[in-house]
Amino acid sequence: MDYKGGRDRNQINILPETLDDYVDENNICRFIDAFVESLDFAELGFKHGQLSRTGRPPYHPAVLLKLYIYGMLNRVRSSRRLHAETLRNMEVMWLLNKQSPDDKTICNFRKDNAEALPKVFRSFNKMCLNWDLFSRETVAVDGSKFRANNNRRNIYLRENVRKDLAKIENQLNLKVAAYLEELERNDVADEYSDAPAINESEVAQALRELNALKHELQGVLAEMDKNGEDQRSTNDPESRMMVPGGDGRSFDARYNVQCVADAKNYLIVDYNVTNNCNDKGHLKDMADRAKDVLEVDKLNVLGDKGYYDGDDITACERDKTTCYVAKPLAPGTNLEQFRLDKFLYDKESHTYTCPMRKILQHTYYQTVNGVPMPVYENYDACRTCVVKSLCTGNPKGREIIRQPNQDTLDEVNKRTKENSELYKKRGHIVEHPFGTIKSVWGFRNFLCRGFRMVRAEMALTCLAYNFRRVVNTFMKNGENILEMMAS
Repeated sequence: MDYKGGRDRNQINILPETLDDYVDENNICRFIDAFVESLDFAELGFKHGQLSRTGRPPYHPAVLLKLYIYGMLNRVRSSRRLHAETLRNMEVMWLLNKQSPDDKTICNFRKDNAEALPKVFRSFNKMCLNWDLFSRETVAVDGSKFRANNNRRNIYLRENVRKDLAKIENQLNLKVAAYLEELERNDVADEYSDAPAINESEVAQALRELNALKHELQGVLAEMDKNGEDQRSTNDPESRMMVPGGDGRSFDARYNVQCVADAKNYLIVDYNVTNNCNDKGHLKDMADRAKDVLEVDKLNVLGDKGYYDGDDITACERDKTTCYVAKPLAPGTNLEQFRLDKFLYDKESHTYTCPMRKILQHTYYQTVNGVPMPVYENYDACRTCVVKSLCTGNPKGREIIRQPNQDTLDEVNKRTKENSELYKKRGHIVEHPFGTIKSVWGFRNFLCRGFRMVRAEMALTCLAYNFRRVVNTFMKNGENILEMMAS
């Protein structure tokens, strides 16, 4: 008995005569090729989409776009690794007709066409719309944090800058005081004393370094004040320090990617990359993007607690967007049974009923951020209430301030509760793309920097995700996507 043996390296093999024999008819490369060849690169605004009469012949934009889509689908993202694939991967050789752009050319393609790549994503979604792959009725919105190509040490936080400036000022004062004290000690010492001489050059160098750092931090703080920022980055100016949720990762430099997905096939309708640390205020923007892509006037939008914002939800409702958003726990340190959501509002009598069955009447208005808001109270009942200390810390009694858009929020709360089965689909719809992109493809950080480039990088990622979903859907249904693209 012996081990399994391999072939002789010098044995002559009969290989297929053409590259086309290496790629079967259902290979995804054929679908990539058909889609990219259907695009009008001049209309989309690609560099070299139209040839100039002079100069060195460039690569056709289709060649590099095919390479990037293939790379995203196969978890190959860096330009150097993409270049390596052109030399050893038979599928890539077939896709690119054995052309092998160098890594610099591959990298520059993404940089030179950062505005055109999101248009390619929109073009593919237009095809999906024509193929009836979108429900055009219900979408779900969510956000996820992706690490930026930046180090947290390159981001200054206003609070930390002020603390560092205070420390530096303290160190400067201590060093100057110590230097003066040493001078005074040496003045009164005997000339034959063994006291060590002061190294003035070392002291001067330390003071220069501290002052240089002080001026640098003062400049950073001045820029923050000028731009109204709480953070400033010296490496990737548009990334921000964020705390991701759910998986225990550290506080780091990140971008917040907003995504809206359709309920029918979990396809990404549109996306946006922001540097806001939370999802609040993005519901209307993402709903409008979805309506624009889906070409509808009305839409149902599902969002989690992070999107619960009165002004944003009200703006959506006014624009024929029906919101289903989970209400977060009422803020405050009260016990759960005495939180704001336990106080029931009666629209007819314009009063609140507290958990102890006492009625709170509207007595006056309180101005908050320039907006007068009605205040409800019942000081007489609170004065004799046995659970007053558990309900409020106000000596007078509990006060409730009603928001101007609370009627709309109450309607949304009621609608969300009554349609709990619909709302439960939110996670399946919009968290599926993020789960695939992050956990399956391993795309947890951006390679590029700045909004312009990270949005282009995210466009390629969303395009690859939708492309894979569409191919799988057609193959599952026994349909030929090449024929669909040709029609």
